[in-house]
Amino acid sequence: MKTYKAIHLLNEKAVNELKNISSLFSEKERLIFVESKPYVCVSFTPDVYFKNIHENNSYFISNYFKPLIMTNYKFLSLLLEISEDPNYKFIDFSFKQDGDEGDQEKEFVEEIISRERNVQASFDFLESKDQTIKYIDLIVCDSKHPIRIDSSGNISVPNNFSEKYSPYIINLIEYLFTGHINKL
Repeated sequence: MKTYKAIHLLNEKAVNELKNISSLFSEKERLIFVESKPYVCVSFTPDVYFKNIHENNSYFISNYFKPLIMTNYKFLSLLLEISEDPNYKFIDFSFKQDGDEGDQEKEFVEEIISRERNVQASFDFLESKDQTIKYIDLIVCDSKHPIRIDSSGNISVPNNFSEKYSPYIINLIEYLFTGHINKL
C-alpha cells in the first residue's frame, strides 16, 4: 500500500512550493492531484514527516497548507454521500474500540445511515458510546482495490493504484475539506 497525507494548498505560493512541501512528508515524490484543484495527496512516510516536523509547522503556520483532520462527523457524512454516488462503493469501516460491542455498534450505525439517512443521529449515537471511527474502506468506480481513509487523515491506496482514479480521490478529499461533493 502507498500512504498519502491529504492537504489543502491555501495560496499560489503553496502550489509553487508543492515539491518542497511534499519532500517534508516523504522522500518519495509521489502525488495524487488534479490540475486546478487546491487539494492534493502527498506521499507520506512517518519517519520523514517527524524528522521534518518543525519545517512542516512553519509551512502550516505561514498558511501554505492545511492538513486533513478527520472526525466522526466527517466519516459519517462521507459514508452517507458514498452510498448516494455510483462512482464510490462503501466496503467497510472500523472503530478504534473493536470487539463484540463494537460490532453491534457498527451494525447499528450502518442501519441508521441506510434507514434514516441521518448523519446527526449516527453521530449522537457514537458520541453517547464514546466510540470513534478508525477508518473507512471504499472502492472507486470499477477499481477492484480498496482505498482507505483513516482517522489521521491518511489515504492509503494499493501499490498498483492507477492515476486514472486520481480525480475521484481528490473529489473525496475536497468533500472532506469542504462538505461538498462534485459529481464526476
